[in-house]
Amino acid sequence: MKTKHAVVLTQWLSSNSHPSVYTKEHWLVDQAFKRLQGTNITFLNPGLFAFVYFMVPEPMLQLGIMPDFGTNAPPSNEDIGLVAAHILKDPIRHADKTYRVTARKLLQPQEMADIASQVIGRKIVAQKLPERLMLKMFCSYGFPLLLPPSLFA
Repeated sequence: MKTKHAVVLTQWLSSNSHPSVYTKEHWLVDQAFKRLQGTNITFLNPGLFAFVYFMVPEPMLQLGIMPDFGTNAPPSNEDIGLVAAHILKDPIRHADKTYRVTARKLLQPQEMADIASQVIGRKIVAQKLPERLMLKMFCSYGFPLLLPPSLFA
């Protein structure tokens, strides 16, 4: 049985010239899907996922801070799943298209922190954190960054 249509979850910034290895890998996967013959493709390109805000929960739980990632409309996993399901109801209409999936509302950093406050049950403040600190936090949680060790010195 042949696949007639695929909905591919990729990345908004995917590019072969992006400095992130992961973003370059997304671009390579995008190119591989584009080469499939006889299969229609629809790409979903969200920006920053909502779950990213909760990737390092200890600063929120212990210190009451969360990283300020700037103004964003972060989609949830459920939002992305609903878009994919909608596409698959009428895939021909969406063939060879790319959609930037976002949440319904653009949120300021403190608005995201206020939502986290409601979920967690304590006051959370959005703060700009140095990139070096963010990288160390991600590494402490086991996220492989594929970056040079000099960034962590």
